[in-house]
Amino acid sequence: MSEAVKTAQIACTSEPLSGVDVDVLIVPWFEGEPAASVPVLDEAVGGELARAIAAKEFEGRPYEFMLTAVVDRSWTARRIALAGAGRLADFSGDLARKVATSAGLAMKQRRVDRAAFVLPQGLPARLDAAEIAQAVTEGLTLSEFNAGSYKTADILPGKPPIWSIATAGIPADRQSAVMTAVQRGRLLGESSNLAREMANEPSNTLTPREFASRAEALVAGCGLTFEVLDEKRIEALGM
Repeated sequence: MSEAVKTAQIACTSEPLSGVDVDVLIVPWFEGEPAASVPVLDEAVGGELARAIAAKEFEGRPYEFMLTAVVDRSWTARRIALAGAGRLADFSGDLARKVATSAGLAMKQRRVDRAAFVLPQGLPARLDAAEIAQAVTEGLTLSEFNAGSYKTADILPGKPPIWSIATAGIPADRQSAVMTAVQRGRLLGESSNLAREMANEPSNTLTPREFASRAEALVAGCGLTFEVLDEKRIEALGM
């Protein structure tokens, strides 16, 4: 079976940001959002966030990225990564997925071992926390795909981090729905990666028989029936 469907589950943690035990804490940041909107975050990085925003080094535009060290010794995370999420009025599940994918690729490039993506707070009523959680998880999973598996390169791509989703600030009555959404997002992302992996295979490795073998392995134990049509059956059907 494909490696794309053997990835680990993504855990959720409701710990406060200071207690999330990872190498990098990824925080989506909206365009025009002042550093004072999350004061504990700016304090943790020694005012670096406020300085970068004031100097317009980081403005929160979609896919902007800023990585800075945590200087507050009471925090568990070593670094904070700010991921630009654009204007809050334009934010959506689709954009959340793309922002998470972009952030995930950045973590791979930097060979980060453990990273957590913080679900944004203060979202408009039109956006559901579970919807955003699912989209973020899909995006992180999509970033794990290696499109260059058949390319030769001097430097091998980094491994994906062990992911977690930080749900601090999500109401208690929505935590269960968010965790379910994360599981769904992981499954959808893995399914997309599996399809991308097979599409990336040359015809001399993914032959019709090999394709059938992988499909059979994929549905094993899922309660689904499986049928392979041989050449004679295909011809009889006029396919």
